[in-house]
This record gives sequence, C-alpha cells and structure tokens, in this order.
Amino acid sequence: MSTYSSRQHLKAVLTGAGYVVHDHMPDVMEPPCLVIEPREPYVEQRDDVTFADIASGDVWLINLDVWIFLEYADANEPATNAGDTALQHVVTALQGTGWEFAGAGKPGLKDYLPGDFRTYGLRLSVQNTTTLT
Repeated sequence: MSTYSSRQHLKAVLTGAGYVVHDHMPDVMEPPCLVIEPREPYVEQRDDVTFADIASGDVWLINLDVWIFLEYADANEPATNAGDTALQHVVTALQGTGWEFAGAGKPGLKDYLPGDFRTYGLRLSVQNTTTLT
C-alpha cells in the first residue's frame, strides 16, 4: 500500500464513523471535521520485523496525525466535552481496521489561517503496518 493509499484507507475508516474527513489540510475548513496529516517520521521501518514480514513486505510503519477540529465555544467546558466525545468516536472507529491508536496530544485552541478562524483542535497519532508499493 502506498502512503497515498494509506491516507485514503484511514479517510474511509473515519468517514464511516460519521465525520467529514480531509486527507490533507484543506484550503477552507468548516468544523467539525477531521484532518489527516503526515507525522514525523512519516515512514519508518518496524522494530519487530521477522523473516515472514520481510518475505511479505510488511516491514513499514506509516505514521499519521488526525486533527479533530471543532467550532470553538465561548466556554471551554463544551469544547472540551465535544473533543472528548470526538476522540472516543475516532478511537472506536479505528478498532479492527489495522490502524493503531498511538496517543493523543493536549487539546487546545488552534489558529487556522486564512483569517482569524479559531478552532478547538486535538491531535491523535495513528500508525499502520504496510508494504510500500
């Protein structure tokens, strides 16, 4: 699976969970939505490679971030609660799909350009084992 195919697969998984999903940072963002971006390192060799993995080619990890963008509320509590709910939905959607939830960053306000558009953003790290074709 190519890096593009991996992003498309993750997009399909998350779209199936009921979200508008972008596999790149969109020119215009309309929250609520999810945005998939490459994470550092984008592609790396797995640490636990076996001979069978080498024969099949499944030796690579694709590392991606999923940003949850929500409308910013005047009060922090509704935004925090909405972010927690979205996080739970995304983690649940990933189960059994080959994508591994690797953690979530600290939520907070994110400035999105163009303009002064502010959103509540939460970064999740996910990874998938794949061949590079």
